[in-house]
Amino acid sequence: MKIGEGITSFGGFAFNSCSVLETIEPFLPAACKSIGDQCFYSCPALTGDLFLGTNGVAVSFSGGTTFNGSKITSVTLGDGVTTLPGACFQNCKSLGDVHVSDALASIGGYAFESCTAMTNFTPLLPASIATIGDRAFQNCTSLVRTLEVGGNRKTVTFSGSWNFYNTAITNAVFGAGVAALPGNSFQSSKLKSATFVNFAGAVNGSAFESTSSIRDLYFIGDAIPTFNSTAFKNWSAGQARLHLPSDSATWRAWAGANATEWWDLTDDIRDSYFDRWPGERKKPYGRMNANAVPANQWVLGWIPPGRGTMVILR
Repeated sequence: MKIGEGITSFGGFAFNSCSVLETIEPFLPAACKSIGDQCFYSCPALTGDLFLGTNGVAVSFSGGTTFNGSKITSVTLGDGVTTLPGACFQNCKSLGDVHVSDALASIGGYAFESCTAMTNFTPLLPASIATIGDRAFQNCTSLVRTLEVGGNRKTVTFSGSWNFYNTAITNAVFGAGVAALPGNSFQSSKLKSATFVNFAGAVNGSAFESTSSIRDLYFIGDAIPTFNSTAFKNWSAGQARLHLPSDSATWRAWAGANATEWWDLTDDIRDSYFDRWPGERKKPYGRMNANAVPANQWVLGWIPPGRGTMVILR
């Protein structure tokens, strides 16, 4: 289907359930500034590279599930797109690449849920982000990137939970702008490390449940998060290391209250550390107690990048 470049608005349900619609040229017109509720919902044959707001024209959505279930292959969102509605690209299983601008402030619930082919979301996430909806990236099983959120101290709110459940994100960095990580937010993800930078917020129940791939948690600054008792549920004993700023009296006191020092551990437990990290030469401070959160994980001192190497807290 071909449409005119001058079209500025698409009404709600305009192409809903057009099951044989394959292409729209252009997709969409540069003049487009309004897209209605479920406009292209249930168009399972619709494919192509979608461009929105790339010429500075402000684009608004009324309602959600706009492109839900289509075969769109890539999405480019320019400065004209500041808000994505709920379920906008949900179940777009051919969507591989998403490029957004620093104008994007809000991602609605289920916006990219089950976009199983999506390998790239750039940037992830823009510094402008203020709201991340419920299950926004749930089951994006091919999304292998580093996530950065709240690093510029801009307040970031997670609405709902399960936001990055079962993704392939490998590393996550949380800044002071994040007030809380909601329940189940990274449950069953493929995280290998998480970094908390001046993060004084709450890590809520099951936030990192069953993240069996995670090996390192880094903490920068004096702020100590509040950990829910089930935040690290189903972690195996000794699977991860907590790297703490060794020049922080606050963290030293926390380690003293929550961990057993190396010299007071049994030989078997000490040996298990070098069995898991055979190339490691430095002894850790100790291991988290069984009733601490996270329980039974190793504690090491750490100096931020550019200031030196790992040291021992003791």
